[in-house]
Amino acid sequence: MQTTAKNPARTLDIIDEKLAATDDPALRRIYQVMRDRLVGELIGDLNLLLGTLAPEFTLVLRPAGQPSAETGPAEFRTAVERLCASDLMIWVDWDHLVVSHGVSIGDGVVTTLMSAAAAGAGDPGDPHAMATVSVPGVVVIEYTESGLMSREIFYSDPGASVTVRLAAGDAPTREETARSLGLKLS
Repeated sequence: MQTTAKNPARTLDIIDEKLAATDDPALRRIYQVMRDRLVGELIGDLNLLLGTLAPEFTLVLRPAGQPSAETGPAEFRTAVERLCASDLMIWVDWDHLVVSHGVSIGDGVVTTLMSAAAAGAGDPGDPHAMATVSVPGVVVIEYTESGLMSREIFYSDPGASVTVRLAAGDAPTREETARSLGLKLS
């Protein structure tokens, strides 16, 4: 399973290619919303991330071999507030991504950067150690008429996840990711 721990901004490459390849306003709106959501998750921009979601947004998690879980709008908002206030970063190494009739479907590897201790790869003597946890998955996102995300279903295989403890200095940061995108952290 290939991941891009040092350059998580690569998650945007396929979306930028698709934006450049279409003049269709509805498709452009959905790709831009996807891009904004991913940038928000990468650099911890809560307003950018929340601006991509319809008020009724729900997240449905369907991990293989485990019960499904659904997160309503209030629970999801709390989760992204915690994400944005932390050092966590989430990105996707896309294999495929398509948008049609108000639905996007993509598959690839979702990687979360977190403390090595939270990933189960920590050394209690090194609270600053970081790790990535990468899991293959498929995401289906439904959009409103105005192009906001209304529902996300994430199918994953936690049994196939890969955890990598990163060497000092190998973990990407929000600051360098924002810089690589020509953005400033708020």
